[in-house]
Amino acid sequence: MILTRLIRAREPRARTVRPHRRAPILWVEMLEDRSVPAITFTPNTFGGGSFTPFSNYDGPISFTSADVNGDAVADIIVSEGYGPGSSSEVRIFDGAAARAGRADLIADFYAYSNVAGASQTPGFAGGVSVAAADFNGTGPAEVVTSAGVGGNGHVKVWNFHDPVTGQFLGSSPVLETSFLSYPGFLGQTSVTTLSQGSGSTPLLVTASGAGTTASDVRAYADPTAIGQVPAGAPVAVVARTTVFPGYLGGVSIASGDTTGTGTNELFIAPSTGTPEVSTFTLGSSGTGGTEFLPGITFSTGTGTESGITLGAADINGTGYADVLTSFAGSSTISAYSLNNGAAVPVTGLSGFTTGFGFFGNTFLAASTFFPPSLSSGISSTGTSTSLGLTGTGTTSTTGTGTAVGGTTGAGAGTPTNPGSGAGTGTGSGSGGSTTGTPTTPGGGSATGGTSSAQNNSVTNTTNY
Repeated sequence: MILTRLIRAREPRARTVRPHRRAPILWVEMLEDRSVPAITFTPNTFGGGSFTPFSNYDGPISFTSADVNGDAVADIIVSEGYGPGSSSEVRIFDGAAARAGRADLIADFYAYSNVAGASQTPGFAGGVSVAAADFNGTGPAEVVTSAGVGGNGHVKVWNFHDPVTGQFLGSSPVLETSFLSYPGFLGQTSVTTLSQGSGSTPLLVTASGAGTTASDVRAYADPTAIGQVPAGAPVAVVARTTVFPGYLGGVSIASGDTTGTGTNELFIAPSTGTPEVSTFTLGSSGTGGTEFLPGITFSTGTGTESGITLGAADINGTGYADVLTSFAGSSTISAYSLNNGAAVPVTGLSGFTTGFGFFGNTFLAASTFFPPSLSSGISSTGTSTSLGLTGTGTTSTTGTGTAVGGTTGAGAGTPTNPGSGAGTGTGSGSGGSTTGTPTTPGGGSATGGTSSAQNNSVTNTTNY
């Protein structure tokens, strides 16, 4: 049987006439360039090169490195130190990009301003020290900042990842901890971190600068758990040492794993006087507490150097951190290996006078050891360190100059200092120009013609 299917032919569909449409017009609009200009790092023997983190600031910087953005490569963390033109600006550059010869800025903010958290507005002008470690055990490091001259030892801990989503926050980090480590102290405060080994939370370590606190070194446990503490409220200290009893000249601190065990030693050196470094570990005090246990003390010079600066990096590829030292006015970084229980000099960094270098997964900035002179705007007769911190003789200011921390002086021999200071003879008072023998509690001091500019307070009324 043959079946035949009949299919009805379609009727032609009327064509719809659509209104005419104008073709889209495309154009290119020149936007404002907000990127950081690429920097070609001039290679050096240490795997780094030239680097200028702040285009409008050429004073001393504080420098550290740690993996902040979570890509397993240590990033470059810098802040403006104390000096003319300084602020509380902190910048972080991507470490992976730096290894490829680019300066990619991934975070830029002011740590101490008119707001409680990170700000894009300058405020405090006393400079900042930085350190970093993974305190909360999530992998990426948190950044620690401590205020410079006039900052009351203000310490902050910043988390750069959203606690819920884990997203990298860049220039808007979360302020997790804020407290005053040395309430009422107007000198510079330095900061570092101290690893206690795998599975343990690193400690936060602070050291007071030259002034009235006898180079007070303090360690704090669980830094992110301290929280935002009201001014003047006590904060528990795990361990404490004054290192050099009666010495008021300030210290430099650093830490590093010199044995390959994952536990760091703390290195402390006086900023003036005898050029030596003392090492400490954290251990039991024998009474159920914890204390800094002294290790070895070794000499780093002839006894005439001053302004010592410390650092740590594995410069010879052994897997152990070496202690690095330099002096004010020196053009050489000396390195000492401690992994055998004694300080053994190793290859120095005599050619490392500019830029920065790669040492394993650690970045080291030469500008940390060789800061520009702070003599701009500060005049003193006699001798002074290249950092502009101390002088022997009669301190004087001629014309109008800017002193450390942002205070200004006008006139000859009788500078105006609206900050706070103390002195006998011609010096600075509070509220204006003072001649004679003014005395104001706190701040810098001048006795018998010897001056200290490091503790001059800055005139900040900001709520940082």
